[in-house]
Amino acid sequence: MLAIYKRELKSYFQSMIGYVFIAFFLLIIGFVFSYINIQQGTPFIGYTLQYAYVTVVFMILVPIITMKILADERRLKTDQLLFTAPITVTKIVMGKFLAVVTVFCIPMVVVAFYPFFLTVFGDVPLPSSYVAVLGFFLMGLAYLSIGLFVSSLTESQIISAVGTFGILLISFTMSSLTKIISSAAIASFIALLAITAVLVLVYYMMTKDKKYTVILFVIAEGVISIIYAVKSSWFESLIQKIMMVLSLNDHFEKFVGGIFDLTAVVYYISVIGFFLFLTVQSIQKRRWS
Repeated sequence: MLAIYKRELKSYFQSMIGYVFIAFFLLIIGFVFSYINIQQGTPFIGYTLQYAYVTVVFMILVPIITMKILADERRLKTDQLLFTAPITVTKIVMGKFLAVVTVFCIPMVVVAFYPFFLTVFGDVPLPSSYVAVLGFFLMGLAYLSIGLFVSSLTESQIISAVGTFGILLISFTMSSLTKIISSAAIASFIALLAITAVLVLVYYMMTKDKKYTVILFVIAEGVISIIYAVKSSWFESLIQKIMMVLSLNDHFEKFVGGIFDLTAVVYYISVIGFFLFLTVQSIQKRRWS
């Protein structure tokens, strides 16, 4: 795993990708920090990390840094060398994930000094500030794990980047969408059918198994339909609840409030573990196909 980690980390700085990610991330953070915390005299770094420009730019940078991590191996056929190496797929995935996390940690270390810099101008809520930094870091790890998974599904870097950005953008807008979507049971029923169809499609992309994909689709859609027919009241406001669970940014808001929320920490760790697991399964299937 260490060899995979070193190889991947080195590749980020042999090309411009690592430098571009670090430079643009610090540029947007620095610009917003100077505007909110310096010019407006706000002592809390959480407002900077929460700022929409920071989130949007970060959502653009994550696909850039993760798009090649597995897709390029597949395109160049070098993944075959990894598959035949005396190392488990889990270690391959972890090595690559830790490499991209290391690149992400570089600008985050710089950001960690910002609250200390603000103490020059007056009192700063350091505990709350570092809770916000921790929350952003965990959210960033979740973003990276999603990018890693999407990259494992295709050999095209462009498709990987667009797919990752699309997922992150949908997650970012979840809390806003809940306000315009009907809470009626029928609306949740239809939405749940659509979400299930998308998940089955992802399963097909991972396995390329048409037979089991069709069976899974029929069973999943059938079970949802039966439950709705028997107890439609369970579906009232259900889609809103699901959407709020899928909103990565909504859980970050708790950290911005200066509260160390253990539930949110567990949530982010679960998301990271879930997508790393899916990545391993995606590669494992291709390894034996």
